[in-house]
Amino acid sequence: MMPAPYSSPQFRRERQRSAFREDILAEARAILAEEGPDGLSMRKLAHRMGCAPMSLYAYFRDKHDLLTALAHRGFGILAERLAAEPGEEPLAALRAVFLTYARLGLERPDDYRVLFMTPQVQLVREFEGPEEIARESPAFAIGLDRAQACVAAEMLEGDAHAITTLLWTAVHGAVAAVLTFPAFPFGDRDTYVARVVDWTIDGLRATKVAPLA
Repeated sequence: MMPAPYSSPQFRRERQRSAFREDILAEARAILAEEGPDGLSMRKLAHRMGCAPMSLYAYFRDKHDLLTALAHRGFGILAERLAAEPGEEPLAALRAVFLTYARLGLERPDDYRVLFMTPQVQLVREFEGPEEIARESPAFAIGLDRAQACVAAEMLEGDAHAITTLLWTAVHGAVAAVLTFPAFPFGDRDTYVARVVDWTIDGLRATKVAPLA
C-alpha cells in the first residue's frame, strides 16, 4: 500500500517549512509592535528567533520582502472583513464597508501601519486605470462595488471610482491621525471615525462627483 501523501517525508518537510515561515511573520509583527518598522532588521529577527540570519533569507530576500509579505497578509484580512459586510441597502452597505475598514485599522494598528504608513512597503505602483486597481486590490474592489450600487440606485451621483477614492482617503486620514497622535482629544475613537465617514458621505451626496483627473 502506498503511504498517504500527508505522511510522506516531503509533506512533513513542507509543513515544517510553512510553520517556520509563519513563526518568522509572527515574530516580525511583534518587533513592529514594539519598535516600529525602523526597529525591524533581519539580524535582530534572527537573534530573537534563535537562528542564523541566513535561515531567514531562505524565506525572504530582505526586510522589504518580509514587510511586503506582512502587508499582503494584512490586505487579505482586510478584504475578508469587508466582504463579510452585508450588501443590502446601498448607502448603508457603503457606510458599513468604510466603518469596518476604519475599525480594523484601530483594532490592528501595527498591521495598519505596515499596510498604509510604511514607506518601505511600496505595494502601490502606476496603474493603467480604475479597472486594474480593482483587479489588484480586492479590498478596494469591494468599496468600489458598494459605490457603484449607490450610483445605480441614484443615492450618489457621479464617478464611482472617485467616490471610493475620496471616501478611502478621508477615512485613512482619520485612522492615521488617531494612530499618530494618540494624546489628541479625538474623544471616543469609534465615534470619531464614524463621524468622518458620515460627514464624507453627506458631502458626496450633496454634489455630482467628477472623475479624478
